[in-house]
Amino acid sequence: GYVYSLDMHTGCVYWSYQAKAGVRTAVTIGRVSAVASSRYAVYFGDMQANVYAVDAESGALLWTKRAEDHFSARITAAPTYYEGRLYVPVSTSEGFSGSAPEYPCCTFRGSVSALNAATGALIWKTYTIPEAKPRKTNSIGTQLWAPSGVAVWNSPTIDVKRKAIYFGTGDSATEPAPDTSDSIMALDLESGKVRWVFQAEPNDATLGGCGGAKKAEACPEHPGPDWDFGASPILKTLADGSDVLLAPNKSGIVFALDPERKGAVLWKTNLA
Repeated sequence: GYVYSLDMHTGCVYWSYQAKAGVRTAVTIGRVSAVASSRYAVYFGDMQANVYAVDAESGALLWTKRAEDHFSARITAAPTYYEGRLYVPVSTSEGFSGSAPEYPCCTFRGSVSALNAATGALIWKTYTIPEAKPRKTNSIGTQLWAPSGVAVWNSPTIDVKRKAIYFGTGDSATEPAPDTSDSIMALDLESGKVRWVFQAEPNDATLGGCGGAKKAEACPEHPGPDWDFGASPILKTLADGSDVLLAPNKSGIVFALDPERKGAVLWKTNLA
């Protein structure tokens, strides 16, 4: 759970900061204009979905905020900083518990939040799917829920020209898989409103612990291939001045999407 600042030439430790849980995100550096004592902050997230802003010079905590209250929520990708805002993706570990018959599978839903980079105050939050509702009880009386899953495992990408934000989503934990699973989503940068969705792999419902001969009742009847978008989309301007959004997923396919035409596919190449 430690984050370190090192001298790049010698490796000597300037400071270290202990978070509340393990940290697997990269760190993001951003200017803090509203905090008189700090010029730059180091931003990162932990495995309990806490977001941190730490003074880049001293390692002193500026603020911390939990991005999602669900017990399985975690932050696995670096938050994205742009013009005084921090855009935070949220993923989950719920899939490891979902197949246990005593567990009320499943209620987590992925999200991206926009926070004030100086204070941590929430500006907007957009979930990838609607809130879960009861769907049935299993044979021992445990309540089962849906929809769930569709985590965000990658850092959001900013489109300054279109004032948009892009990110990839993961699979669903329950059936039927929603239209936003295994997708690239585009949100309005200011409001968080969904602009468009490109789904690469429909009907991908995947849950951990469901590979044995006797499957738990929460396990999808028709399990999918687990083809998340794990990497951040890349926004690239081509020689002719047009833009393309490049997005590889776990299938081994790279998709080129047109941000001007709501994510229409320009081409795709299977590298697997």
